[in-house]
Amino acid sequence: MLDVVGAYFRDKPPIAGPSPVPVSMFPPADLIDAARQSADAMTFVVPVKVGGSDWGLLAIVDTVETRVGTGREPFNHWAALLTVALDYQIVLATLREQEERLRIAAVYDHLTGLPNRTLFLDRLRHAMRQRGHDYAVLFVDLDGFKVVNDSLGHTAGDRLLIQVGNRISNSLREGDTAARFGGDEFLILLDGVTDPHTPTQVAERLHAALAPAFRLQGQEVVVTASIGITLAGARYAEAEDLVRDADIAMYWSKSQRKGSHALFDVAMHTKAVSRLRIETELRHAIERDELEVHYQPIVQLVSGRTRAFEALIRWRHPTRGLLMPDEFLAVAEETGLVIPIGRWILDESCRQLAEWQRTPGRDDLRVSINVSNRQFWQGGLIDDVDAALRKSALHPRNLAFEITEGVIMTNVTLARKMLEDLHYLGSELHIDDFGTGYSSLEALHRLPIDALKIDRSFVQRLGVDAKSNALVHTIVLMGGNLGLQLIAESVETEAQRDHLLRLGCAYGQGHYFSEPVPAALAERLIS
Repeated sequence: MLDVVGAYFRDKPPIAGPSPVPVSMFPPADLIDAARQSADAMTFVVPVKVGGSDWGLLAIVDTVETRVGTGREPFNHWAALLTVALDYQIVLATLREQEERLRIAAVYDHLTGLPNRTLFLDRLRHAMRQRGHDYAVLFVDLDGFKVVNDSLGHTAGDRLLIQVGNRISNSLREGDTAARFGGDEFLILLDGVTDPHTPTQVAERLHAALAPAFRLQGQEVVVTASIGITLAGARYAEAEDLVRDADIAMYWSKSQRKGSHALFDVAMHTKAVSRLRIETELRHAIERDELEVHYQPIVQLVSGRTRAFEALIRWRHPTRGLLMPDEFLAVAEETGLVIPIGRWILDESCRQLAEWQRTPGRDDLRVSINVSNRQFWQGGLIDDVDAALRKSALHPRNLAFEITEGVIMTNVTLARKMLEDLHYLGSELHIDDFGTGYSSLEALHRLPIDALKIDRSFVQRLGVDAKSNALVHTIVLMGGNLGLQLIAESVETEAQRDHLLRLGCAYGQGHYFSEPVPAALAERLIS
């Protein structure tokens, strides 16, 4: 058998693969020279094609004494047999390629090309066996990825994950491992950690790498990451335990401030166990009707009359008593329980307001409902609002929605579309905690909003801090010029109320007027 350049294989078959040289280039010089060495030999060359591709030549040198038959037929038969053999070789090569693809698919993420959970844990176990304690694990979770996925679509979400994976990989040292753990979660194995500060330095480098905006579908999207860090130690016998504690540290950092990082300590584990207990109990609370809506009046400052209520969630825990939102809402947001809870608040608030409006003279009374980040972006909010209004027969103008600046500024263009849909129903839109976020005058001008709620941090310093006085005054003037209502949050004293009146603020709410109370007590405040 000769290859395409005329080299003779004495001990091995040709390599399975198409010839880069067409058979028309033959007979090669080496074959001709070999044939000339024996005058009694007959040389016959048959081109071999497999699957339509040139694979080489079948060269047969036969002596007169052993010659069997004449003509091309015997040699064509031998060539056909060789073709069958080569076809079999191709099948084997194809099977090997398929096996290799399956092997790669089993340990690498198909989207990002990074190692997957299985390969990461395998490398971590190897590090635990071979390298003692000189390694660390980082758990990276994207903040707000679900918003991007729900608002721009899964294709944009996939592109974001690919870009994030590239930025993470480019931020690491040679020998470190970046893996996609699943969803919007990434894992990093730092190898050769001799300085305990190295993991935090890597975390800071990752924050910097992710800081520039991502370009998705013609839009700039800013995404941060919360990072948890676990340093190797003698207490770890299983790779999964290292990952678990890095995950716990990540959740702790996210709860403190998104886009930050934290090093695991034992106290975090205790908090994680508590968080899991809260999640479990909260699921039962929804099933057992342990949730309540309390109502805080929004008062017209000049007249002192209640014009609206803000609906606020409370949890009547069977053993711990009445729980405030800050004791469970963060868990509800993380786990997605905020969606059914939010839907229940909407239905209950509309039902209650419709009941109050059966009394003459209360047609203008409104209820204001908070919309969480997840509720706003997950989809289905418009349908939920429409269903609640239909069930209660409540007029849309009696319903207002409070949305924070941070939620809107995640993606102003898409937020505007959502707000326009809500506004189209006929309900009011209020920007909550105004002054603490990132909204610009240009954004405020474009958004279909009806009111600004001045954040409590400014109201509480009125009369004490000159800068707060000036800031509240500026917000009131700006809101008035834009035709917006102004509502001051957390009015606690008569002095604060009077100061707000002098500045021209029309409405206020806070403990000076009433703390949030159950519906039965709230009705007494209406008149």
